[in-house]
Parts: sequence; structure tokens; C-alpha cells
Amino acid sequence: MRIRFRKKGVAMSAGSMVFLIVMLLACAVTAGVLIITTENFRAKATTTHRDLREEIGTNIQVVRLFGTGGADGYIDNLSVIIRLDGGSDSIQFSNVVLSFSLINATSSLSYGALPSTNNFRMNYLVNGTEHIDGYMVRGDMVQLDFVPPRKITGDEVIKITIIPKLTSPAKIQTRTPPVIYRDRVDIFP
Repeated sequence: MRIRFRKKGVAMSAGSMVFLIVMLLACAVTAGVLIITTENFRAKATTTHRDLREEIGTNIQVVRLFGTGGADGYIDNLSVIIRLDGGSDSIQFSNVVLSFSLINATSSLSYGALPSTNNFRMNYLVNGTEHIDGYMVRGDMVQLDFVPPRKITGDEVIKITIIPKLTSPAKIQTRTPPVIYRDRVDIFP
């Protein structure tokens, strides 16, 4: 049995076959692009979700870190200026631990009346509209003063973590200036 094709029919069938192959290739490329794009969006959504979870709740923002007593080349006292991010709940300072570490010395400080190697003192620089003594509320700007476990030299790494009882800690790691020659030394930012 023989199958006969007309010339006109064979030409259309070959053209249709080429068109079908081209369309299949185009669909395959489009599907690959869609799969890659979907995977990229999923990865970005996961990252955004993680970042938002870290930011939700009460967050302490470190505004400034400076040292005093540096005229002799060593920092004797440290001060950290902090405030709450917008939307944060109040923090009671009796429930806060301030962790401080140098390369060979660490200390954990609690709230007290006088700054020492065991306690930090709190001083309100700005009172928020709903100010409560002993607490940090939205709008407050507070300076925490404390004495490091030893004198701090130039070009030394400092790590400070402010740990409230129920919220995420605020961490900074910075380095002192290479040469300390003034009484007040700005360290961060």
C-alpha cells in the first residue's frame, strides 16, 4: 500500500511541522524562565519575611557610643545613647542586662544608681510624651553610663549587647580610634 501526497499538502505539512517544533521550543524556554523567576521570588520572599520578623517587636536603636577620660590615652568610662524604634513597647531598665566585652575582659552589668564595673546608670536626655521613670518608652532618648572592666586602649574592638528581658537584644561591635588623646572620644557611629 502506498500513500500519495500532493506536493501542496507535503509543503504545508513540513511547514506545520517546523512551526510546531518552534512553538514547542518557545514554550520550553518560557517554562524555564518562569521556573527560575518563581524560585527567585520565593527566595526574596523568604528573606523579606525573615527580616520583618527580626524587626517586629521592641527594638533598641543605638544612636551613639562614646568614651570619657581619654586625655591620658585610655578610655575610663563609656556611654551609650539609645532609643526605641517606632512601634516598640516600653522597656523597664531593671529587666535589662548590658553585656560588654573586650578581647580579654567581659562584664555583665545591671541597672544601678551609680555607674561601676557591675552597674550601669541611666540618664534621660529626651523624655517622650508618655514618659515613665525607670522605663524607656517611645520618644525617650536615654544615655547609659558604665565603667568597663579595664581601661580601653586605642584600636581595640568593643562589643556591647543590650539585652531586655522580653525582646530582641541590640548589638554593636566597633573599634576605638587608633589614637586616644581627647577627654571625650566618639566611638560609634
